[in-house]
Amino acid sequence: MRHVPICLLLAALLLTATPCPAGGGREAGPYDLAPPAVPLTAEETAWLQAHPILRIGGPRAFPPFHFYDETGSAQGMALDYLHLIAKSLGLTLQQEPVAPWPETLERIKEQSLDLIPCIARSQERESFLVFSKAYLSFPIVIISRRDARFIGGLDDLRGMNVALIPDNIVGTWLKRDNIDVNLVPVGSPQEALEAVAEGAADAAIENLAAASYLIDKYGLANLKVAAPTSYGNYDLHFAVRQDWPELVGILNKALDALTWRHHAQLRGKWLSVRYEHGITPLDVFTLLLVICLPVLAVMGTTLWHNRRLRQEVAHRKRMQAQLHRERVFTNAVLDSVPGLLFLYDDHQRLVRWNRMHETLTGYTGQELASMHLMDWYEGDLAMQEKIAAAVRRVFAQGIGNEEAEIRTKDGRRVPFFLTAVRLDIDGATYFTGIGIDITEHRRMEHALLEAKEDLELRVAERTRELREANLKLLQLDELKSSFISLVSHELRTPLTSVLGYAKVTSKAFRKHFKPLVQDDAPLTVRGDQILDNLQVIESEGGRLSRLINDLLDLNRIESGRQPWHDRPVNLAEEARAAVRVLQREFSEKPQLRVEVAMHPEAPLVMADCDRIRQVFINLLSNALKFSAEGFIRVTVGPDASGQGVTVTVQDSGIGIPGEDLERIFDRFYQVAKNQDTDKASGTGLGLAISRQIVEHYGGRMWAESSPGQGASFTFVLPRYARFEG
Repeated sequence: MRHVPICLLLAALLLTATPCPAGGGREAGPYDLAPPAVPLTAEETAWLQAHPILRIGGPRAFPPFHFYDETGSAQGMALDYLHLIAKSLGLTLQQEPVAPWPETLERIKEQSLDLIPCIARSQERESFLVFSKAYLSFPIVIISRRDARFIGGLDDLRGMNVALIPDNIVGTWLKRDNIDVNLVPVGSPQEALEAVAEGAADAAIENLAAASYLIDKYGLANLKVAAPTSYGNYDLHFAVRQDWPELVGILNKALDALTWRHHAQLRGKWLSVRYEHGITPLDVFTLLLVICLPVLAVMGTTLWHNRRLRQEVAHRKRMQAQLHRERVFTNAVLDSVPGLLFLYDDHQRLVRWNRMHETLTGYTGQELASMHLMDWYEGDLAMQEKIAAAVRRVFAQGIGNEEAEIRTKDGRRVPFFLTAVRLDIDGATYFTGIGIDITEHRRMEHALLEAKEDLELRVAERTRELREANLKLLQLDELKSSFISLVSHELRTPLTSVLGYAKVTSKAFRKHFKPLVQDDAPLTVRGDQILDNLQVIESEGGRLSRLINDLLDLNRIESGRQPWHDRPVNLAEEARAAVRVLQREFSEKPQLRVEVAMHPEAPLVMADCDRIRQVFINLLSNALKFSAEGFIRVTVGPDASGQGVTVTVQDSGIGIPGEDLERIFDRFYQVAKNQDTDKASGTGLGLAISRQIVEHYGGRMWAESSPGQGASFTFVLPRYARFEG
């Protein structure tokens, strides 16, 4: 008799789970118990008060979780959960009209829908939904006809016709795992099962609760649960629009507040399941009656008795053969589970296990037959109490899970993730489940923790090094600024003297010496050479003076010590002033014309006029150096956005290669040599200083050019709106 409950359990798990019709027992409403009190923070309460109405929508035909009856009213276990939680939170639910599932997903993407009461979680859906914790979970199984060929798992579905709803999460999993099947599209789980029952499909994949409900409700007696899947349990969640994560935290608190009585009553309304398997006492009574009647009838006719007896024997053999096939199939399925599979009675005695149970623990079948649940945790009182509490949860709520270290025969402690469900069979209560070895998972967690700690140490060390390096750079920058200021000052004093004496000497030589030697040709030539040398001294001294000034300007700007005397500035006037400063240089190139054009609506800017004029002088000098003839054009006008002033200095000179258009703003970088001499002219700092000045005022500067096509330098400054109008 000990094996009778085991047979009943296996049949209940894998063969003919038959739920009572919804409402077949006591019509338990979802509010027979008082709604739970939910501990909310002040912020969460304020959020609920700001969002008192939730627009909800869900699957059209997903009984018993969410569906619409003949009147168009939404029904289902998920809605009962949501109504109970809404009552405890003071929310009003606004049921949106029925719509196809893809349209429902699209509406919550567009945020014209706030919440879906029941939905499976997937990576793709997480891109536009926020999920609560799972509040319903049932095994995912394969449904086939009773006369179909053997199906032992997902791999046996390859090449078969499988009924699935488009966009269903199971279809995504099949594609991910390369299970190549011929999809038969259907509109609902009911249509999927009917397609299998009518032969339009070979199989369907559904969670056990929905399949059992539909098989019983619609009398699909030729269907059976063919095999479990490797996808574990089908978890259902509340799903909220992505911009309302606060609501998910509130819903999770409400779910945590539900007691086992709430769960039992909400599920009991829809899943009051009974199981019929194998030979029941009624079958035995019928069998005895059938046997006894022929015995009584033998007194009337021996021939009739013999015929009935042969029929009964044949029937019994068929039943025994069927039971044997199902027993072989069940054992094969259980032994294929890649982990511990167990069945304990209400006294916590192990009454059924799979072959992997023996392999992983090291105990023989005879030893396992005498095992008590607490034997696995002998010597660990804390773990025993933890497991005892988990068992109480399973018996109270129907489902539970826990992590625990099981002691194997050789004394090792192996960590497992254990999950179990309660079973009520023929008046006896059991709990069954599986255990997955998580040793590698624990090792990876430990390795990740060590890697995290090591990374944090490295980051801290690198941060310290960077902080020290930054401090040294700041010190070097300060030292550089001091050095430049000191050297510039020390160079300026003797350079001023050199330039002064060169000018005085040149003037005196030209006034006093040249008249004395005008009749002596050799001395005249010699005198001209001396004057040329003095001019070179003046020219190179002036160039060195400009370099020193540019260095000082750049250093003051970069170090933040440059004094700025800002006032409203007319950029066209400053451009004309810069042209006047360079008038002598322009006069040396008569083939080169200079134009300054100002747009009548060009606004003022707030800036230091000396610095702005310095920018114009640098850009005009640069254009002058590389343009022998043609034009240099300065244009000033409002920018395209109307929020700034655009200035462009364009020339018809030799142009700039494309790879140098950004490098020319680097300090000391020079693109080409002067056309008149074979040595580089200028300091290489003018463009760098100009960009620094423009960026100081929140503007930007860039260059556009091609070799031989001239160059165009443009900068934009914010307009000074105070003086407009």
